[in-house]
Amino acid sequence: MSLVSNKNLEGSKKAGDRFSIEINSTDLEFRDRHVLGRQVLSDAGYNPPDDHVLIRSLDQGAVSIGLDETVDLGQPGQEIFYAFASDRIYRLTIDGRGYEWGEATITEPALRKIAKVDEDEDLVLEKQDEPDLVLDADAIVNLDEKGTEHLRVTKKLVTVCIDDVEKEIPRGVYTTESLIKILG
Repeated sequence: MSLVSNKNLEGSKKAGDRFSIEINSTDLEFRDRHVLGRQVLSDAGYNPPDDHVLIRSLDQGAVSIGLDETVDLGQPGQEIFYAFASDRIYRLTIDGRGYEWGEATITEPALRKIAKVDEDEDLVLEKQDEPDLVLDADAIVNLDEKGTEHLRVTKKLVTVCIDDVEKEIPRGVYTTESLIKILG
């Protein structure tokens, strides 16, 4: 077995001859730089590996890792993985970048984490025949419906300029009367 547990690891930095990852918020360390998806799942306790889906978070997206696919743990940055007891992959996009997920639903905090969305930004679910929906912190997006869910990131505040004075206000639709009240 090539697994060594260590709760004080940072990123995939080489620690001697060991390479660290985070899987479902648990830190693990491997002796080998190149491991199979099956080995990551098994060593992390997700057995049998064939009953699980492994997702790797990337700088710009998240992709599924096959059981017999080799993962290079020696590249710079934090190696973050997610394991799911599932037999399928769900797809979504955030600002045009592709993400894969192993459950039929995903929470707003999980979306925020995988897409590295800052607290001063909103996640907006694009709706085809309805107004777009700004997700609040307890929102859950259903990925099980036909098609790919599309989201975008927007700033929570927008800058409005009136009489050469700039003021930041919450993004939204305003009547003239409400804007006058807000802007003074």
